[in-house]
Amino acid sequence: MTPRAADTGERLLVELPFPAVLPRLASSELELRNLAARAGAGEAELTVTLLDAPDHRLIRSGVLLAHRVADGAGDWYLSLPGWVRGKRTAPADEQITPLDGEGELTLAFRTAVQPFLRHGTLGPVAALTVESIDYALRDLSGATLGVLRDEKVTIRRAGLTTARYREVTLTTPPGAPLAPERRAWLVESLALVGATEVTEFPSLVRRVGAPATGPSDFPDPSDIDPGTTAGLVTQVVAAGLRDLVRSLAAEPGSGEAPDPSATLADRLGALGPALDPEWTGDVVNALRGWSADGALPVPEAAAETTERRLVVLDRLVAAVRTPPLVAGVESDPRRLLSRLQADAVEEVRERCGRAHIHGDDGAWDGAATAVTDATAVVRLAAEIGVPKSRKRLKRLARLREQLERCRDPYVVEFRARAAADPDTAFELGREYERHRQRIEQARRVVVDDWDDWSARLGR
Repeated sequence: MTPRAADTGERLLVELPFPAVLPRLASSELELRNLAARAGAGEAELTVTLLDAPDHRLIRSGVLLAHRVADGAGDWYLSLPGWVRGKRTAPADEQITPLDGEGELTLAFRTAVQPFLRHGTLGPVAALTVESIDYALRDLSGATLGVLRDEKVTIRRAGLTTARYREVTLTTPPGAPLAPERRAWLVESLALVGATEVTEFPSLVRRVGAPATGPSDFPDPSDIDPGTTAGLVTQVVAAGLRDLVRSLAAEPGSGEAPDPSATLADRLGALGPALDPEWTGDVVNALRGWSADGALPVPEAAAETTERRLVVLDRLVAAVRTPPLVAGVESDPRRLLSRLQADAVEEVRERCGRAHIHGDDGAWDGAATAVTDATAVVRLAAEIGVPKSRKRLKRLARLREQLERCRDPYVVEFRARAAADPDTAFELGREYERHRQRIEQARRVVVDDWDDWSARLGR
């Protein structure tokens, strides 16, 4: 959050007691001059105000939003976790915007933090005062060997000082690391005033302390063990939450999946018998309508749409903490999904059999829907290694492809076109007749092959 010198070279990191005095770092034997303040880069002071909800939900989820002031000039700082842009292990995505005349948080920043803040109230939660000074480390010839930054930080919360720490960083030019004997001597000299060499400094979250150190509302799905039904549900919801946030942050035309809500709705629907039916019904229905609203709007643009989205995100975040399982649910997810996929396949058999008997459009639509639902269950079962799932998944994909040819999604369109244009109604009727002939032929193929399909789905 605080500007640092370019760190493309080697770095020496040292924690120093706050009141300590830097020692004289000069050695004739090692040909080192004492530190000298860098020209044009002397002492600097930065004031940082962290903004968050009272429960620190932004910071806990890897989001840093701050107002910064240095040398009389202010800006807004926003850091989003790398996964928001689809970069699992990449550094945070940092953005800086100068203050406008009103000093208000920019619309772009408010929109970016909205999925993380949800119904939380944004306000100052901590103030940091950063005092830094840069020194040049030179040899006796005057050549610069590196830049040493001495940074003192004071953290205040609710007007009280809660932490003070001091970080010293020596950065060498690229390709020119310190000689081992020089580095060892510097570490030893700094240790004499209480310094401790570290491989990395504690994160700002650790410096700020609780509740900022609490668990994230958007945990990494790969860190969740799906070995229990509760763990599997948590992993599914956590992955879906991240996908939803990624889709909201995606730039138009960026190639991001435009509708992860449908995927999450399918997966929660597949786990439906293990979940609280009221919770599942509400959340799945809301997710089904999610994509119809387009990108997450700002409150001024569409408050109703925004509120629907935020309610869903809140409910999903709550489910990550406490999975909404029904009482007495099977705790082994493999046994659970083995049973659920058997039930789903049986539903396909029943619906397809009903379609053969009745032959109306609604029955064939129901058969296709049953295959879609079964596919979601079997895909989830395949992911956790339930036997026979991968073969069934391939068979369901082929059956679904055939059933799509048996559906008639255009009957309403054809009738509307004919009613709107009576002069061409006859020609439209003939076109629709040919269309229906293709559908009936596709249905006969499924009926003729159904015994074989039914047997293969059971294997």
